[in-house]
Amino acid sequence: MNVPATYGDLMLRAAIGIQAGVAWMQGLPLEEPEFARGAMRDFRELLLSLKEHTWALLEPTRTAGIVASATPDPRERAAVRLGEALHEVVGSKPPWAWVGARVSQSPWGDAARSVRAARDLLATHVDASGAPRTPDVDAVLRHPAARQAGLAQVGDIAATLLSGTDHLALRALQAGVSWQEITDLVPDLAEVHALARDVAGVGSLPTWAQLEQLTAAGAPIRTGDPAGEIYDRMLRLRRNAWEMARADHPSVDTLKAYATLGVAVHAHALAFLGGDPTAQPTIPAGPRRGALVQRGQAWQDLSRALFPWQAAESADPRVTEHLHHLGHLLRPVAPLAAPPPELPPRDARRLGQALAGAVQMTTEIATWNRTTVARMARAHQIYVPGRILTGEEITDSQVLAAAKLTGRLAPAGEQQLRLVESLYTRVATVRIQALTGAGGLTLHAEPLRADAVRMVSHEPIGRREP
Repeated sequence: MNVPATYGDLMLRAAIGIQAGVAWMQGLPLEEPEFARGAMRDFRELLLSLKEHTWALLEPTRTAGIVASATPDPRERAAVRLGEALHEVVGSKPPWAWVGARVSQSPWGDAARSVRAARDLLATHVDASGAPRTPDVDAVLRHPAARQAGLAQVGDIAATLLSGTDHLALRALQAGVSWQEITDLVPDLAEVHALARDVAGVGSLPTWAQLEQLTAAGAPIRTGDPAGEIYDRMLRLRRNAWEMARADHPSVDTLKAYATLGVAVHAHALAFLGGDPTAQPTIPAGPRRGALVQRGQAWQDLSRALFPWQAAESADPRVTEHLHHLGHLLRPVAPLAAPPPELPPRDARRLGQALAGAVQMTTEIATWNRTTVARMARAHQIYVPGRILTGEEITDSQVLAAAKLTGRLAPAGEQQLRLVESLYTRVATVRIQALTGAGGLTLHAEPLRADAVRMVSHEPIGRREP
């Protein structure tokens, strides 16, 4: 099965198409008027797709607050104005206009489809009301660094496209298209160009790896490819953990399955790096192995602490199924009691990346599992055998004392809950800071004037010194 497209793949394809189209306009004539009209239609379609993508990144429910704020983020403010300016130029395409529309094979036509595909990819993570359908909405799409990176990229490719406006008008005029028709299809876009450069910002573009690697929600699992299937199944487990943290009646048995998953992933990742998970728990040489040993031991402690817990709900069959498949996938490629198999360098690299991603996802799973435990504790949905209660815990409760004497189940005590909370803290997510451009986010509050745009047109597109 093919690798699912990521947001970064689609936007890179759009950037390449835009650059190829601009270079084409600079060096090649348009021999027929119809060719010129087709190029201008593709140009407008691309502007329309960039406008729609800008609003998707900003989220329509936030724009009023950005406009009304006395101290808005400079890039977001410029992006709002860019979206409004593009709407004034291209408007919105009515639904009937798509019926029977031709598919352009030009670089700009392909870029427009790629930008729309990237926007549709983002849309798969929310429902019709804008509520999250996956954990990536809050963890990725609404993260300030991801929004900064996405908007900057849109501003950069929009500025690159708009740098070809004059060339497009010249080629259309040379092909015999009337000046009136050219100005109707390609009006003066100097202010839009300036806004796009403001959205791109100064210096290198900010980046956010989690946005670049984002795929469509519910992408099919790649069977037949161990590295791809491990990663895809871990993504499903990650999403199930997020859903369980929001469910009304979660299951303790599912929490135990996730703890088993944490132990297995760290053990097999350590074995893949040449460590021995069956040896005495000492910290091996190297920070990577040491971190895997420490976190693997924490997952083992958590699994033991959860073992006596009970609740009314049974384990989620989706979680147990994915856990079963992962066991079959990990044992051959990273055996615990034997040397790892000899793999071609490419396969070994991909498998190492998949295991590293799985380790990272267990930390996110632990974060949502900790939320699940806290919610279950508040609702008194967690029970333990009365025999494990301490004397201190039953001192002030006749119910707990009777449960200890008779061996019945009793609500989990504060001591057990605090222990599990501390263990989840050891394996939960540590937030990773964004990678920003070398020039930071120093942006101009106002767009350049049209004459200023012409004066600095020799500079690299999307860049301007303060």
